[in-house]
Amino acid sequence: METHETYNKKFDLLVKKHKHLCPLLWFHTANQTANDKRFCCVAKPIHKMNGEKYDENRKLSMTDHWNSAEHHHARKQNLKNSKEAHLPECWTCWKQEENNIASYRDEAIEGFPYEDITTKKVIIENITKTINGDIEEFHNPTSFDIKFGNLCNLKCPTCSPHSSSQLHKEVTQNNMYMGNTEDDDVFSNFYKDWNQSDADWTEDKTWWEDFNSITSHVRKYKSTGGEPILNQYLIEHLKKLIENKRSKDILLRLVTNGQTLTKDFVDKILRNFKEVALSVSLDAVGKQYEYIRYPGKWKVATSHAKKVIHDNPNDIKAKLTRIYYRIHPTLSILNILSLGKLFKWSLEMNKQQNPFNKTNWNGDEAIKTFGNENYLIVNPGFVFFPQHLSIIHLLTEDMKKQVIQYWLTIKSTIPNWKGTVAAKQRYIEYCDDIITRVKASKVNKDEVRRFVKYINGIDKIRKTSFKDSCPDEYELFREYFE
Repeated sequence: METHETYNKKFDLLVKKHKHLCPLLWFHTANQTANDKRFCCVAKPIHKMNGEKYDENRKLSMTDHWNSAEHHHARKQNLKNSKEAHLPECWTCWKQEENNIASYRDEAIEGFPYEDITTKKVIIENITKTINGDIEEFHNPTSFDIKFGNLCNLKCPTCSPHSSSQLHKEVTQNNMYMGNTEDDDVFSNFYKDWNQSDADWTEDKTWWEDFNSITSHVRKYKSTGGEPILNQYLIEHLKKLIENKRSKDILLRLVTNGQTLTKDFVDKILRNFKEVALSVSLDAVGKQYEYIRYPGKWKVATSHAKKVIHDNPNDIKAKLTRIYYRIHPTLSILNILSLGKLFKWSLEMNKQQNPFNKTNWNGDEAIKTFGNENYLIVNPGFVFFPQHLSIIHLLTEDMKKQVIQYWLTIKSTIPNWKGTVAAKQRYIEYCDDIITRVKASKVNKDEVRRFVKYINGIDKIRKTSFKDSCPDEYELFREYFE
């Protein structure tokens, strides 16, 4: 009988033999708002590189996608010990690793020892089947990352109509800031390349029949959006998992803006799952949060957080809870000189609950790091698209010096803040990661121009003020706005 230890040893051997291996290809799959399938949430759409085949990808069922010839070919390529293993869809990870930045692939490899026994079995046996060319009995995935459409209550500047129905509505009603000139085609298409009917697949009964079949052995379930808590298709699916007594085996992760979190949803839905990680999108504090997560309210976000946490950490309910509130900020040019304030706020808000027992950990990276602590930041994300809000394309050499100095200062003061040693050490590592990314960035004047145009456009439409809401970031770019 295979044990965790024997599977871990087999996996270590495979990683040594196939140096570019990404385990996600053998146990995980992602589905986006337009029903386009990807290897993971970080990967580019499969087939999109080939233009006309993109629509074919959207029409595939989840099962056909998982077992498609293209997907199996990608797995074979990934096992090669040459640059051929660097799949074009996986450009983001390879680019990060070239710059000595930990990638999503790296995280998947590091997380293997903490996967459940079923998932380890699926990964090892599927890789072995690929090596041997025997894919007739290929196991279904155990991990899913699904966006059930783009229904959302916010229109964050760093988002797109693909992921926000509210932003799509704004785009269609206000054409003035999206760019209508030839030199702005890329800028314009980013916002206009979406039809709301692209999300109608969520009403397809055939899709749901296939999805219920392929998820028969699901162990990890992540859903983003849009706003997943508003999505009735997702809610109904979660209720069915509870009714069928499958929820007790599932680790559920919801990426939410936290504005609509109710106690009823927490008690009647979430508490029925084996473990729940609420990854809440907070990118700043106060009015800067409200600018970046427009039209969200800071007071609402912080008050809703307390619906998950037990006031008394020694209460029996607190000791038994498997619901964790994690903060998942996204770093963009809008908070590059202020995210440190959220770091400090999160440590001050943290409430230590029952001590972390590593033997009870079931794969959530946050729980491995922080145990049962809440309100803590976990692995800050980075805006890659839209490019005109990404730190990768907007910082001149002088700006980079200012930004690096800011994060060096935050790093040096973290040891003096409130919080556990483990949490503060992780925050210091975040600072180092941000500095590394800033150093690797290269300014693109076209993206700077688009950034200014976009900010001026949304401020005019929403009657907001980048200058007042994000003063430090505005000062960084003052000359361009004036």
